[in-house]
Amino acid sequence: MQQNVIELPRLSGHSPKGEPRPSRRSRWRFLSLLSVHILFVLHLAHLEVNGSSLGPLEPSEAGETLTLGYINAGFIFLAILILLTLVFGRFFCGWACHLLAYQDGCAYLLKKLGLKVRPFRSRLLAWVPALAAIQMFVLPSVLRALGGEGMPDLVWHLQSEDLFARMPTLGIAIATLLVDGVLIIWFLGSKGFCSYGCPYGAIFAGAERVAPGRIRVNDDCEACGHCTDTCTSNVLVHEEVARFGMVVDPGCMKCMDCVDVCPKDALSFSFRTQSKRPRKQAARRPRRNWDLSWPEEFLGAALFAGAMYAYRGLYDLIPLLLSLGLASITALAGIGLVRLIHRRGLAFQNWVLKRDSSLTKGGLVAAIALVVYLGLGIHSAFFQYVHASGQTQLIAAMEASGPARVQAAEQAQAKLQQAFDWALHISPDLRLQVSSAAFGAGQAERAREILQEGVEAGSKDPRLHLRLAEVQASMGLLADAKDMLLRGLEHEPGDRDLRLALVKAEINAGRLPRAFEELQPLLEENPPRAPIGSMLEWLYAQLPNDNSVALAYAKALLSFDQQQPARQVLERILARDPNHIEAQELLGSD
Repeated sequence: MQQNVIELPRLSGHSPKGEPRPSRRSRWRFLSLLSVHILFVLHLAHLEVNGSSLGPLEPSEAGETLTLGYINAGFIFLAILILLTLVFGRFFCGWACHLLAYQDGCAYLLKKLGLKVRPFRSRLLAWVPALAAIQMFVLPSVLRALGGEGMPDLVWHLQSEDLFARMPTLGIAIATLLVDGVLIIWFLGSKGFCSYGCPYGAIFAGAERVAPGRIRVNDDCEACGHCTDTCTSNVLVHEEVARFGMVVDPGCMKCMDCVDVCPKDALSFSFRTQSKRPRKQAARRPRRNWDLSWPEEFLGAALFAGAMYAYRGLYDLIPLLLSLGLASITALAGIGLVRLIHRRGLAFQNWVLKRDSSLTKGGLVAAIALVVYLGLGIHSAFFQYVHASGQTQLIAAMEASGPARVQAAEQAQAKLQQAFDWALHISPDLRLQVSSAAFGAGQAERAREILQEGVEAGSKDPRLHLRLAEVQASMGLLADAKDMLLRGLEHEPGDRDLRLALVKAEINAGRLPRAFEELQPLLEENPPRAPIGSMLEWLYAQLPNDNSVALAYAKALLSFDQQQPARQVLERILARDPNHIEAQELLGSD
């Protein structure tokens, strides 16, 4: 590299003796990772055919076990993987993780283009996966304990009718794969997300530290360094086996490429020491060549924390894994921009950005891109702050009463409207909050306009339709309110709240038979939940001679094991219609 041009990430200084041969294990690993995706497609097909299937085999599902007590497939899967890792090491990461497959695929394509990305090495950001794991799997239990709640009762919950119920939208899922599986490779190197973002990787890395299964070396090793050169997990294999007789880095994902390329077949996966050679330096860890100074480390940590605040849950869209990837890239982008300003020369992943205090054409493009990207992060952080302030004030308004309630609602409306104006994407939640603040401040027309805009923009969120119908009803627009409820049910026929609101609308309009018709889809609940039971009881009191209403009421009573009242209702039905077969059957089974 040219004089006075500083590399980021820096050159490792490692140079193998000779050209390493290609790893044959890579092909088998490719087939293994491909099989994971085929199994996923088969899982979806089974769900489509049967209507239900085994729940998602996704470690994040274990969060439901901690918060709701559901023993689901994801929790069992994670537990099995931890137990296996405690014995064999991180084979799952290297051979079965779909996100790693995308990272390796991206690194492979870049290598084919002549761009072998170097790993980024940071002291502080390496703690991110552990902190993310604590947030996902430890913090919920801690918060429950601090709130005086114990561990929820455990119940089996292995089957699922919707594998994507807890997953992000398709667009966000694709964005997550692109950021965490592709883009992050260019910034942080091969398996960059595994090193600086994956919360599951932190758990497996902890188990890896005590696993007896290791990559071990025998006395045939000649320290050629082919193992380190071919390792895509960024492990200094040749140094570790020289000092310890085995690989001790918890980042080793047992890809087995190092074993395959060793020209002396000196490496193998084993549970026992293979070398009899004394290791005088075994107490010393291989020295790391860190890419950042300590001031840059703290700057990167601050940028990461700020980016997590900016992106986590942004517009009710960005999930944890995507925000972790974006925050990691933000940290390196900010450090890169500072270096681009203050250093005489800079190259990033072999791409020269600045030479002799002058930006190259690529450097100018990079500088503009970095400013735009960091500016987007600042904009997102400002939105999050204003939005959070408005939410706090809205809660205060809901808890207040009288003039204080109106005043608090006006303050909430001002903040939430500011967030609304700054937002690059208007989520249904934001619309609901702005409209609630406006309605509380006595601006019903403004509340209606905001909700109407969302519905007319094509939103299928049933909450928007329901809230708009409620606002319309409060303004005396009863016909419009009913139409809005029906419109919402066209998108979500099974939405319980919309159906109940429609029943209430029909009752208020005095159309009691019609109200019963709208209530019938909800009567399939056994037993019917509140307020369905009370509504049905009220309708029966109003329409005691309607056999359909009476029969539904009798079934509801039976579901609550109220045998005697149910018998009386059934007898009244038979008194009016002695040939009523269903009433006869229910009375006979009573």
